[in-house]
Amino acid sequence: MSMPMDIDISCLPLDVRAKLAELELELSDGDITQKGYKKKRARLLDPYIAKKQQQGPAASASGEGGSGASAASPAVRDQAGGGGRRDDIRYHSEIRAEAVQAALARNREASAAGPAGVTTGAPPAAPPAPSGRRVQQSSGTAAAVRLASDGDSTDDALDDDDDDDGEEDDDVDISEEAENNAGNGGAAFTLDAGSSSADGSLPSAQQQQQQPPQQSSPARTQQQQQQQSSTGAYVIRGNAYLGMPTNDSRHIGMDSGGGGSGGNASMSTLRRVDDAVGQQRSKKQQQQQQQTSTPGPPPQSRTSAKIQQLMQTLAHPKRRPLPEMYADDEDDDLLPTNADGADRRQSAKSTDASAPKPQGEESLPVVGEPAALPPPSHASIEEALARAASSKSTAVSTMEPGGRLSSGLTYAKLYSRSRKLAHHLLNRLGHRGDLSLKPGDRVALAYPGHDPSGFAVGFLACQLAGLVAVPVEPPPLCVSATGFLLSSLEVRVLLTNDSFFRAVTKGGHEPPTYPGWPPGLLWSTAGGGDSSSNLATPPKDWQAPALAPGGIDPANLACIEYAYGRDGSVRGVCITRAALLAHTAALCSTLGYSNGETMLCLLDAKRELGLWHGLLAAICSGVHTIHVPYNVMKAEPLSWLRLLSKLRASLALAKSRDLYWSLLAAGRDSQHHHKSSHSDINLASLRCLIVSDGANPWSLTSCDSFVAAFKSRGLRSEVMCPCAYSSESLTVSVRRPASNASSDSGGATGRGVLSMLGLSHGVVRVDSEASYTSLTLQDCGQVMPNSAVAVAKLDSPRLCRQDEVGEICVCARYTGQRYWGLAGLSNQVFRCQLTTEACEAVSDEDAFVRTGLLGFLGPPGSGGLVFVCGSTEGLIVVSGRRHNSDDLIATVLAVEPLKFVHRGRIAVFSQELLRDERVIVVAEQRPDATEEQSFQWMSHVLQAVDSIHQVGVYCIALAPPNSLPRSPQGGVCPRETRRRYLANQLHPCSVLLCPHSTVTNLPRPRELPNPAHGPMSALLGSLVQGGRPAFAEGRPVPPSASPDDAAAAASLAEALRWRVAASASADNGGGHHQQHQQQQRRLLSCLNGRLQETAGAAPAALMKRAEKLANALRSRVHRDAVVAIALPPGLDLAAAVFACQLAACVPLPVRPPAAASGLNTCRLIVESGRAALLLTTQPVAKLMRSKDAMALGCSWPPIVDVDDARRRHSSSAPPPPPPSTESGAAANNSVNGSANDVAESTAYLDYSVSTTGLLTGVRFTQRAAVALCRSLKLQCELYPAREVALCLDPYSGLGFVLWCLSGVFAGHQTVLLPPAELEANPAAFLLLLSQRQIRDAFCSYTVLEHCTRELAGCVDALKQKQQINLSNLRSLVVVSEERPRLSLLTSFGRLFSPLGLKPSVVSASFGCRVNPCVCLQGASAPEPATLYADSRALRADRISLVERGSPRSLPLMECGELLAGTQVIVANPDSRTQCADSHLGELWVRAAHNAAGYWSVVGSGGASGGDLDACSGQFDATLVGDAAGSETTYARTGFLGFVRRMDITGGDGAKHDAVFIVGALDEALQLRGFRYHPVDIEATVARCHHCVGECAVFTWRSLLVVVAELQGREFEALDLIPAITSSVLREHHLIAGVVVVCDPGAIPMNSRGEKQRMHLRDGFLDDKLDPIYVAYNL
Repeated sequence: MSMPMDIDISCLPLDVRAKLAELELELSDGDITQKGYKKKRARLLDPYIAKKQQQGPAASASGEGGSGASAASPAVRDQAGGGGRRDDIRYHSEIRAEAVQAALARNREASAAGPAGVTTGAPPAAPPAPSGRRVQQSSGTAAAVRLASDGDSTDDALDDDDDDDGEEDDDVDISEEAENNAGNGGAAFTLDAGSSSADGSLPSAQQQQQQPPQQSSPARTQQQQQQQSSTGAYVIRGNAYLGMPTNDSRHIGMDSGGGGSGGNASMSTLRRVDDAVGQQRSKKQQQQQQQTSTPGPPPQSRTSAKIQQLMQTLAHPKRRPLPEMYADDEDDDLLPTNADGADRRQSAKSTDASAPKPQGEESLPVVGEPAALPPPSHASIEEALARAASSKSTAVSTMEPGGRLSSGLTYAKLYSRSRKLAHHLLNRLGHRGDLSLKPGDRVALAYPGHDPSGFAVGFLACQLAGLVAVPVEPPPLCVSATGFLLSSLEVRVLLTNDSFFRAVTKGGHEPPTYPGWPPGLLWSTAGGGDSSSNLATPPKDWQAPALAPGGIDPANLACIEYAYGRDGSVRGVCITRAALLAHTAALCSTLGYSNGETMLCLLDAKRELGLWHGLLAAICSGVHTIHVPYNVMKAEPLSWLRLLSKLRASLALAKSRDLYWSLLAAGRDSQHHHKSSHSDINLASLRCLIVSDGANPWSLTSCDSFVAAFKSRGLRSEVMCPCAYSSESLTVSVRRPASNASSDSGGATGRGVLSMLGLSHGVVRVDSEASYTSLTLQDCGQVMPNSAVAVAKLDSPRLCRQDEVGEICVCARYTGQRYWGLAGLSNQVFRCQLTTEACEAVSDEDAFVRTGLLGFLGPPGSGGLVFVCGSTEGLIVVSGRRHNSDDLIATVLAVEPLKFVHRGRIAVFSQELLRDERVIVVAEQRPDATEEQSFQWMSHVLQAVDSIHQVGVYCIALAPPNSLPRSPQGGVCPRETRRRYLANQLHPCSVLLCPHSTVTNLPRPRELPNPAHGPMSALLGSLVQGGRPAFAEGRPVPPSASPDDAAAAASLAEALRWRVAASASADNGGGHHQQHQQQQRRLLSCLNGRLQETAGAAPAALMKRAEKLANALRSRVHRDAVVAIALPPGLDLAAAVFACQLAACVPLPVRPPAAASGLNTCRLIVESGRAALLLTTQPVAKLMRSKDAMALGCSWPPIVDVDDARRRHSSSAPPPPPPSTESGAAANNSVNGSANDVAESTAYLDYSVSTTGLLTGVRFTQRAAVALCRSLKLQCELYPAREVALCLDPYSGLGFVLWCLSGVFAGHQTVLLPPAELEANPAAFLLLLSQRQIRDAFCSYTVLEHCTRELAGCVDALKQKQQINLSNLRSLVVVSEERPRLSLLTSFGRLFSPLGLKPSVVSASFGCRVNPCVCLQGASAPEPATLYADSRALRADRISLVERGSPRSLPLMECGELLAGTQVIVANPDSRTQCADSHLGELWVRAAHNAAGYWSVVGSGGASGGDLDACSGQFDATLVGDAAGSETTYARTGFLGFVRRMDITGGDGAKHDAVFIVGALDEALQLRGFRYHPVDIEATVARCHHCVGECAVFTWRSLLVVVAELQGREFEALDLIPAITSSVLREHHLIAGVVVVCDPGAIPMNSRGEKQRMHLRDGFLDDKLDPIYVAYNL
């Protein structure tokens, strides 16, 4: 179908034009075919083509509006044809839909203008979307999702939204009509004297003068005529209202024009949407050209492309940063908190010079008029109930599904049951009355919402008995808050009904228990349902304490109503009996309640207006109250109107939500039945409709739309009575109904179009109605009679100015008295002494009560109107500007609500983070929403909120349908939602965080130090102040006492020969040697997981094995050749090493690959080590020759099976000639050379992969190997009688030395338990230590983590069943090349302390590439010290020691005592000058066992590291300005640390110099001028959530990437994203650019348990990580 040419697109409704624009964009991008484009376009335009052909009488008839439902909003009519969409459309927000669409169009225009046109902090149109596997919800958990079955897809909405009549009026919105109070360009504050709030407007002549001519519908013309006929309407201009100016100034990026009506704004919005289509299309082309033309490395994968897209997104100018940013080392721990007890606001608030300031005069309290009716004759509520009991009228009824009424309770029956229950509570509670209560005790009332009669009986019974009623929500709603309240009030009895008790107990008799509830709470069903009728009748002479002579003191408490603080804490507001009676009398007098009236109550009967109007005021006035439960209202929104018409009720209590649902139901029924289906509704009898939430931003639209829709049914606009209520002050104000309006106030109503920008700064500024940053407020009525209302500042008791927004305070006799148990807070809230600017008290006698409502008073002459624009509970203060959560919800809800948000369930709250509040938006998404739709909706929310409210959203979390906590009235509970979010228990299915665009108050970046004051100046200054250079030295190594000792051996081969000879002489000794002969002969023993010895060898047996392999090596390789040894941990490994020593070859230990994944690393080591031969076992050789190895391109040297080599050894074959290559091994001499040449020959090669992904091989000489063994023997007192246990990989570092070399040199027995054996038996290592009574043991961090994780819950079983005793253990050293993990060491020691393990036994060693053992806790060394450094000073390369437990304290543990013969200095890594004591620098080490140099260096990608001469300075570094001369050389460890002289003394009596490691230089992250160590950030990430397993961080293009392993279920994966981002931001002042959640085991580890961060980085950028979820933070 083709569209005729006479259709004017500019005349179509906004939503249709937006759909056409999206369709054009899809066609241009190639997302839709030409045929599909034409089909969808024709479907959208067919209704308008038909109406164009039939235009005439039908068009005029469609706009007459004979029925109130015909004036329903476009959203109602659009969705009326899509059956089953009622539950979705009822949550649609209309008050800001046009503003949001205009804001999105303007944002697209600004984005299309290029970088120069971006002036706000809004993100670009196409930020990177999150990726990863779809998070599945577990059906058996608490986060199980119940999919809704009553919603249709989005496509159905597109198909059915234009199939109804009257589409010519689709651009007419009810909310738009009701809010069109045009005047002076729409900038007006209107007051209507005695008229409807929807009828006040300018005369049509003024409208025509202000507005340009435009085509209007008959419906709009008819409404304007009705508005012109209203009497007494007058308009107060902006300057006339309290002297306030209009909002002429606009935010940057908005229209500067203020003039224009609502219709003109609508037309301009339509033009902007059309213009944005072409601009958005051209913007995409420009972005593609920029991406192709931008120089730089091309993206390697999808992940790197998204990161580049994120970098381009962050390159846009952010919002103007705060003028005052706090310094890095500023002390913020003494900043005070506010009066509400919440966290402090930002310490340095922005002082914007252009921010509006209050200009009006100082406001004065407004006093309400005298009571219109005389005070009641009864002295208490109980007396009024007793008097009403004489009549037969009905007191309380309940509406059931289907519109039926329950039997109800008459006043006589209500009084009788209440009296019986009161007697029961005071005399017969418990067994024979042993649990009876006394007057003054607190009683909880937990009745469900569908049993208001039972609640009425229970509440009145408490009043008769003198008990304090505490209405609470029945569980499981608000369980934690209710438990805290009941415990603090010491409640012993809880009243409920039988049906609810059976439901919660599932038919049992034991009362349920909930966490936090008081123990021993008695559940009583005596007052619920019909059970109270079965109670025993009290004696005739018994009188209720309240009705007895003298009664109860009016100062006693009558009830306690719970309220919530801004931080979500629950509080009990105490209300006395006098206040209860005074407030009830004031309500009856103000609203004119009279006997015989009927009231319909749609509110909760247990609290707030439902309690005061529906029960107490009704009893005092003899009103019949009919309660409509929430479930009935939800199922049948029109049932209460039909019942009201049937009974001709005159009173009603409702929320604006109920009015809106009724309006939608009426419009839907009219469209379905093609006639008025509510002809039986007649609202002429209604004289007062109290709107309980009149302060909400959407209440105005609901009230006006409801009046306009049902005006033809007799509804008068004068019956709408919005009110303001607070739990602390009770009723603040209420609009008087027209029949009860006093002559002074005249029933005046008012509304104002205010600037949200001005409200955010706390001032009242009139704005243009055409502006989408305006907010239309309606009044909440006049001040209550005989009370005073004032407006005070939030942070002080001083009165506000007349055009300033503050907290409303009330002074009356009926307010609350105090908070229960909170004396200090009660003085601030309930006894507030207001003062003027001259510091004079407003009242010397009466105190005001802070209501928690934010607002201002009406202009003089308004009759005491009160305007409420928010509350402290929903207040969000961002950068010193105030935002109301309800306003933000209205904006968010207007962003495509029917397509995405499930039933309008949205919660907006704030999170205190980095001295400011951050806006959090949580919403439930539809069941059929896709990830693309989710991200698109979130992007639109960011743009809309930023454009309308000028505030950024920190986090948007989308939860599955029906997963957010619910309030008692069915909506989302924001307090519980906030608690779950902060506790990381929200379980969202999609998350988007924007820390880059919202966190603008980061500390100042660090500036480089002044080069004029270098390290030498700092060292000289420290020396002048009495400091000392950073220097530490281990104990000296004594010379060998005998030339026959192993210590005098020049090589490892000589040490083995000497050990064999010493063992033989010991065997030939006499007597006492025979008992320990077998033990002394065993040098090495290897065990399995069952602690069975798999291999063992005495010195002679080891020598024999080594000689066999040596003969095999001599026949295959030349001398000084490198032999790679890829053998499993065991005896063969040690024998192969000494075989190379005997054959004058260089051993290269290599971890054998267990699978194909380890072949690449093994190949790199063998190739870079230039191995001439490879010794291994048959299974490993088979794997190396497999197809997987061939696919990787592995080329191996000749592979020799070690078992086959021993069997076929030959000593007569001549060795092959040495190759002509010049390698490191060619410099070695034979074993027959001089002693010096032998000592300097290569003993072995040590290869290891660093955490930065660098594969380095270092060369150790024979002298260094022998010196290391000698130092270890002296440090650990390793004598032949010792038995040392090892549980680590013996392939590199200290592990290789301890297993292969140390036992042969020192003669002690070494027992090796491979770490892989712990997988089958986690307790094997502890059993080994216990059974063999080991005194010295060495292990890795992997072993400690495995034992702590697997054996945490079975320590008692290990002690009792397996009899493990670790009391003999003297030293347990963790071999590592990193900072000591203090938390792991401490937790291991505490966990196994019941087994006899002393916490001081566990320590950590330190080694590095240049020296495998720098520090090692010796047998006689003092206990390792622990210091606490300031983390902020540490990231600035400073050491500032603080006390334990102080803020920002970072524990640093000593690395153990320096190894014997080792010297350490601390030098500046840049200037190479020595640092002073306790100053941070690089550790340089000087020792005889230092490595001789690098053998090879291989990068993370497998490429060679370059020239080895460039790395020569790593092993022979010299200090600049060294007094000892340049001949003093050191080896640079590459680790930052410091030396501090402690007060304790060592074994020689000298003071102990402790060495502390901070981190590696290569691993440090340079961000914003600071040096961050990954271990600190990873510790923060590990603490933030219990589901975080291992984690690692790295950087890419100045972005911090955090990778966390999920140790939980997949639906908890997205809880980690905000937890990690906020924790890193809070503790380290860093923004995590990318957060990756992956499966356990995804982070690569080396043999020492160290994380391979660069390998992880390469795998992430190459899309080899397979993450669960990847979040790109904007």
